[in-house]
Amino acid sequence: MSKTMRALLPVSICITLLSAAYGEDRPTLDSLVGEQIQIETGWTGYAFTLKKADGKYTVSWKEFGSGVPVVRTAEFDVKVKSDYQFQFQLKRETKVNEILVSLGDRGEFKVYSDGMRIYAKRSPRP
Repeated sequence: MSKTMRALLPVSICITLLSAAYGEDRPTLDSLVGEQIQIETGWTGYAFTLKKADGKYTVSWKEFGSGVPVVRTAEFDVKVKSDYQFQFQLKRETKVNEILVSLGDRGEFKVYSDGMRIYAKRSPRP
């Protein structure tokens, strides 16, 4: 074994051990499946839940009213952009919004409507 190979062997072992110990354990889209995400507005609010069946993702959308629990529900197909991002078109009577959800390193998420970040949070579990 040459001197170069002997010098590289401990470095290779260290890199392998560090990769195993500190490898990426970032949550993926599947960590959001079944979680209801709330979007608050000044008057009413919305919620959506990511669903997965037969390897296909969909979103269940709810619109809340003032004094009425749920005004409207709808299902939308999801476009998976990566293991950490998905997108769907929110189609309403007069408007279509592109909704993008992006997962961060620690399970936090960001929601964007037509490129603008909006406030969203996980609904408390009953």
